[in-house]
Amino acid sequence: MAFFKHPFTILYAHQVSENPVSYYPDNFIEVDEFRKQLRWFKKRFNVISLSEARDRNEKFDDLRNCLTLTFDDGFRSNYELIAPILTEEKLPAAFFINNDSLDNQSFMWRTALLYLQNRVENQQLHHALNHIKNTDKKINLRKLSNLWAMNEKENRLEKLWNGCNLPPINEVLQRLKPYVTSQQIQAIHQAGFEIGGHTFSHPFCNQLTFSELKTEILDANNHLRKKLDLPIEHFSYPFGNRPNENLEKRIIDNSDLKTVLGISYNLHNQENPHNWNRIKMESTLNKTKRMIGIHHFLGK
Repeated sequence: MAFFKHPFTILYAHQVSENPVSYYPDNFIEVDEFRKQLRWFKKRFNVISLSEARDRNEKFDDLRNCLTLTFDDGFRSNYELIAPILTEEKLPAAFFINNDSLDNQSFMWRTALLYLQNRVENQQLHHALNHIKNTDKKINLRKLSNLWAMNEKENRLEKLWNGCNLPPINEVLQRLKPYVTSQQIQAIHQAGFEIGGHTFSHPFCNQLTFSELKTEILDANNHLRKKLDLPIEHFSYPFGNRPNENLEKRIIDNSDLKTVLGISYNLHNQENPHNWNRIKMESTLNKTKRMIGIHHFLGK
């Protein structure tokens, strides 16, 4: 079947901004670059929603040269920039929300670490991380936190934050307000976009037990559905990390999810929408062109 030879592409991004923001200083897309990317996609692909992709797949329709856009973590720019620009360009998309961060209730641990990395001198980080040998080598909190057990991440963040002599984390959160509100997400949905789940706390799902996965996926989706009074039919794994096949099957069998998205750069999406993967959009336009062009032979 042609689908297996020429799979459609699902892209993901997090932040669109005029300038770097303190809580997400890298891996963002500048506004002008974002518009260029969208217009390039429109010329070369049939940009469709996740639900349409899933429905076409179910009917064995041809998905070659189709493209779907997704955005993770529920940053404020979803409402202020991304959705309005997509509306101007008449393009669909799906937005995946972390429950704990919605309405700026909690500073998501990984975002808080990026804020620390951007605001605190390396020497101060060394001092706060007193179990690490003090050297001139720059500390990379993103990589360091990859080694943390999921049940330790909040406690480790709190200790590190307090060791850096910053204002209380909730005070910083309320000053920055980096995330969307429930009302803003409802407005995004009313504008025609899809809303999906992205767990409560943004864990590495491949490190969780079945009980923990049930909480972070099924319970989180149900909570989001009730809070927003919106359908939650799609889910994306934080960091793209899927649990093992057996655990994932048990979770999906107990859900009504239409699509479940990971991350992979080979683009060979399987026929089952619960196994679909995405590639990164946060790049320069030329890199994005090359990445997609290589796989679709459309990079001219």
